[in-house]
Amino acid sequence: SLNIHRLPTLPSLAFAIFKSNYLGEYKIPKLGGHIYDFIKSGYTGNRVDMFKPYGENLYYYDVNSLFTTIYSKYPMPVGNPVWFSGNILEQNPNAFGFFECEIETPKTMHIPVLQTKVETKNGVRIISPLGKWTDVLFSEEMYSAIKLGYSIKVLRGYTFEKAIIFNKYAADLFQIKLNYTPSHPMYLITKLLINSLYGKLGMALESSKHIIINNDKLITYFSNCKDVIVDGIDLKNGKSIISVRNMRNPLTDFSNINTDRNIGIAAAITAYARIYMNKFVQSKDYNVYYNDCGSIIIDKPLNKKYVGQDLGQFKLIYSIKKGVFLAPKVYSIITDKNKTITKILGSK
Repeated sequence: SLNIHRLPTLPSLAFAIFKSNYLGEYKIPKLGGHIYDFIKSGYTGNRVDMFKPYGENLYYYDVNSLFTTIYSKYPMPVGNPVWFSGNILEQNPNAFGFFECEIETPKTMHIPVLQTKVETKNGVRIISPLGKWTDVLFSEEMYSAIKLGYSIKVLRGYTFEKAIIFNKYAADLFQIKLNYTPSHPMYLITKLLINSLYGKLGMALESSKHIIINNDKLITYFSNCKDVIVDGIDLKNGKSIISVRNMRNPLTDFSNINTDRNIGIAAAITAYARIYMNKFVQSKDYNVYYNDCGSIIIDKPLNKKYVGQDLGQFKLIYSIKKGVFLAPKVYSIITDKNKTITKILGSK
């Protein structure tokens, strides 16, 4: 019953469907200001890793609807966030929310699981480091890391209430998806609506605006501009298009609080996806060659209890004769059917 002409993107359509049909009495706060920037500092997205560059006789598995599984089974941060300072685990060992922590990895860890952002000369990179650092973690990922031997001390953060809020949305779309073959448009539509929902909630509050200006007025414009200039393109006709961004003061500026954003839920969903896959990446039953969000390439068959058609189980996509894995999103495989499949991010 929605007018898709008024919803220009898949994430906006997905969230509109959720709000109009499934939101009910759940209280989802619109997060801005300090809390937005606090959670965003630790928001790293899905995990993609290359572990071994070459292998033979491998198995490529993919999770049956990873995001549907997460929507259906895991609680999200809802209700009013509450700020605290100090180690809240001393009063509440099951505290739920986002915490700034001092982190130290185990000395013998083969594959680290916690991600962090680092500044490089080529921009921000996301890595899974060894050693010590301070970062913002989702509580459930923190608890999972502690079980793997991480030493973590909570310094401060926000607690939330928790509720499973997306299960009916995910179940209805998943049921529609089951009625169609992968080549049918409705299969793709339902898959995209499931995967696009959290993207809307995690969108940046800062937005760019674009101005076309005469080149002879550029110096005057730059001198008086109070926004951050992020890009400029000479149109070769005496004019340029300038992209500027109004950067907020996170402590005082809540001007974008009326937008539908909740970076906490988006960060929780991607953290749950990493938690779900980490138990398979960490397994000692096989060697892992490549991992991409909900898929994994290994040198032995998965235990049969993890393979099947149920939500959250794995399906075998390819048996691989040979595979070369150069980087995240960059690999080539030859299947047991002698079909060559090559993926290079950004290239056809």
